[in-house]
Amino acid sequence: MALFNWSDQYSVGVPSMDTQHQRLFEILNQLHTAMKTGKATQAISSELDELIDYTRYHFREEEALMKQIDYPGLPNQKIAHQNFVSQLKELKQELKNGQTTLVAIKVSKTVLDWLKNHTTKMDKKYEEYMIANRIKF
Repeated sequence: MALFNWSDQYSVGVPSMDTQHQRLFEILNQLHTAMKTGKATQAISSELDELIDYTRYHFREEEALMKQIDYPGLPNQKIAHQNFVSQLKELKQELKNGQTTLVAIKVSKTVLDWLKNHTTKMDKKYEEYMIANRIKF
């Protein structure tokens, strides 16, 4: 059973961003499944690497979109994105220090909470901006 199921409440009105957000949640669900089946030790390092890499990719794409639409909230988004990547890097370091189970739990909670809150709060604001300015993708 998945830790998280996507719903339209997380949509930001930009299909490419929604697809990327869904992929981030899929990676999180893969990690959760690995933990539940006792494969966290083998899976967490590669899943965390994939999460970090894909998160960076997504943030570059999302920030480029915001720049393209001249979104005034871009500076705050960049800060939030940098902070989240830093959190993921810290978790990766904890993993290197041998804290596999603890890191798996932290990754699940941290990433799920961050993605849900960031998507429904900060990212929804650029959707509202696009609607107000009649910008469509």
